[in-house]
Amino acid sequence: VSPHVISQLLETKNLKLGGKKQEVTILFSDLREFTPFSEKNPPEVVVKVLNKYYEAATKVILEHDGTVDKFIGDAVMAVFNAPLEQVGHVKKSVECAVAMRKAFAGLNKELKKEGLPEIGVGIGIATGIAVTGNVGSKQAVSYTVIGDVVNTASRIQSIATHGEIVMTEKVFKQSDLHKAKKRKVKVKGKEKELVVYVA
Repeated sequence: VSPHVISQLLETKNLKLGGKKQEVTILFSDLREFTPFSEKNPPEVVVKVLNKYYEAATKVILEHDGTVDKFIGDAVMAVFNAPLEQVGHVKKSVECAVAMRKAFAGLNKELKKEGLPEIGVGIGIATGIAVTGNVGSKQAVSYTVIGDVVNTASRIQSIATHGEIVMTEKVFKQSDLHKAKKRKVKVKGKEKELVVYVA
């Protein structure tokens, strides 16, 4: 988490064992065409590019007071409004996504100069109620977020092409991306089509 969040947690001792229900905003970013990328390149190149991508993503997320929940393969999951509540967390997440898109464009210029493969990234954002808290065992504990909002963010991220930000309707209405295009999409695990906005 960001140094700002850490200082608040130390002051308030707000991070409790167990879980609680609260509204959160989830952001997923994921590399496009990662499987063929990893097949075409040596492992050391794949890891080097991945680490540069993680570094760029994490830097922007922390700058916007988000929490990096986990890295899942070539995906980054970020949480807003947890572990501490944040005013305007939905808008913050969208601003973060826009800044990430700009950072990845800059990263591609850097990768090109180094003779490394460029990356394509898609981003998905959803907001809703989830259970947040520490889960695990006596040997290993992890802070995480569990709920349908996490699945939704992950699913809509999967339909984002390179450079796209896909948001649920609730996120769009609290954003400044007024020119985003409305779409109805069918995603895995959802019976009904979802209304999303693509920027």
